[in-house]
Amino acid sequence: MLYPAELRAQSILAGYSNTGRNDYNLPGLGNKERSSRFRKGFDIIEIAGGTYIVLAPGLVGPILVNRAGQAYPDTMSTMSKITLDDLRSRKRAGKKFSVLTCYDFATARVMDQAGVEVLLVGDSAGEVVLGLPNTRGTPPNVLLHLTAAVRRGAPNAFLLGDFPFECMQMNDNARIDWARHFMQDAGCDALKVEVTGQDADLVSALRDADVPVVAHLGLLPQHIDPVTGYRARGKTVEQARELLEDAQILEKAGAVMLLLEAVAGEAARAISSRTSLPVIGCVAGPHCDGTVVVLHDMIGWGGGHPPRRVKVYANLADVMRSAFTAYVEDIHTGRFPTDAEAIHMNPGEYEKLVSAD
Repeated sequence: MLYPAELRAQSILAGYSNTGRNDYNLPGLGNKERSSRFRKGFDIIEIAGGTYIVLAPGLVGPILVNRAGQAYPDTMSTMSKITLDDLRSRKRAGKKFSVLTCYDFATARVMDQAGVEVLLVGDSAGEVVLGLPNTRGTPPNVLLHLTAAVRRGAPNAFLLGDFPFECMQMNDNARIDWARHFMQDAGCDALKVEVTGQDADLVSALRDADVPVVAHLGLLPQHIDPVTGYRARGKTVEQARELLEDAQILEKAGAVMLLLEAVAGEAARAISSRTSLPVIGCVAGPHCDGTVVVLHDMIGWGGGHPPRRVKVYANLADVMRSAFTAYVEDIHTGRFPTDAEAIHMNPGEYEKLVSAD
């Protein structure tokens, strides 16, 4: 049985010449990973030997195909491309949107299938992926590569990059250059930057450089005081007013969204109700337009600095530990691999090999 997507994929690839080796002359393959040319409106991207992503106008999402044009239906996205206008529309309509952190291609693909609207490739990767003690040491080039991988896995999600601490310490021109790398090389739709109202000039400079900024307010992990540690913000009227004022300043400076981390729910509600910008909350109560949690926190994977108030949807650490333990036991006892999982020589060839000794 051919799925409709398989028929569509075959018709797409039928437009390319067949070399006679069951190998299609597809554009963009070779030194450059992404096609710089478009034929018939289709974009073909090779993601592994003999496997391609087909992107085309009119398709609900990307299609993974092999060289024969056969699609993998379980990897197809059911979500159309999410844009900033979509998120703004959801805010106006009072509809919430989901945000999760993501750091790799495979996970991004599953999140895209699940319909997660926004994927944030956070500098929290430094903690949960690289094992660093905090987010400050997350290398910009590593985060750039991780962000590009997530984009390849989730072409339709709104991709939110994260501006590393190291980049924030650079001069103005270097910061703009790095921001453009995240937009142009990694395929971000916007860039999250940890700021206060005093950083309005930076937000404006990024806006003028065509970099949409998501202003991260509240608890700023890149600026954690080693003495006081991770503390919630906006619990007093003075703190709430300061956050509200910063939000208004940054909106005027050109921010396209806000992200409030560890902000008291009442303060987050006041901010969200006073701005036309979509507001993402991270442990900031139920009144924000979107909510983000760190992937590793919500699937029980561990690492980083998990907040006390986060809903755990699965405990994958237990599942993985059980699988790894079973694997080790199978190796030690000889249950795996067996002869059934082996590659075998052609009949009679082994006898020739050993008789030569």
